[in-house]
Amino acid sequence: MYFKQAVIILLFAILVYFSVSSFRYSKIWKDSNTMWTHVVKLEPNYSIAYKSMGYWHAHDKNDFQEALIDYNKSIQLNNKDVDAFIGRGNVYGFTGKLDLALADFTCAISIDSMNVSALFNRAITYSNLNKFSNALTDINKAIHLSSTNTDYKALKGFVLLQLNKNKECIEVCEDVLSLNISNPNMYFYEGIAYSQLKNLNKSLACFTKTLALNKDYPNAEKYHTLVLKELQK
Repeated sequence: MYFKQAVIILLFAILVYFSVSSFRYSKIWKDSNTMWTHVVKLEPNYSIAYKSMGYWHAHDKNDFQEALIDYNKSIQLNNKDVDAFIGRGNVYGFTGKLDLALADFTCAISIDSMNVSALFNRAITYSNLNKFSNALTDINKAIHLSSTNTDYKALKGFVLLQLNKNKECIEVCEDVLSLNISNPNMYFYEGIAYSQLKNLNKSLACFTKTLALNKDYPNAEKYHTLVLKELQK
């Protein structure tokens, strides 16, 4: 029994963090954008201010057009800022410009080859471009650098499933579940992998577990029904 694998939308997580300890503002600041707008007026060539406004526009306001303007200015002022490239890459990713996202994450990695956020986001981008072998290379590097991160391992499980590496997918999913037993994604991936390995009893058990954790999980009910019908023949 073979399932055509479901299309699973992978959202780009904005993994940019800013810490500028030298600023200590009072309650006059209504939000971070007000603060950074003030900083730009005082220091118009301060790249971190534009980067921070880009983060605020993207993360807090979902205003990707303004975020892109801010990140472009930040990178213009400092083209060695890894976080600015990651931030702009995420904006491109969220707006469906995957080739531009890929280019920005690649720039970030060229500046800092050990940056796990850049590697993770590029792996997601490769996955959305159906370049799963490239995605696997990046996610393996990210896991090597951060071996306990379950998000990285979960993405690896998804990528392995797309590459029809079903046994490896199951091993990774079990590893994630040993740290987080309530992750429905892992049971769903295992359900598909077991079905492709023709182990329908385990496949059914995995889809059952998926539905127990999230009764509205996309395609889980459909695949559960298909496996059950096969077992009843």
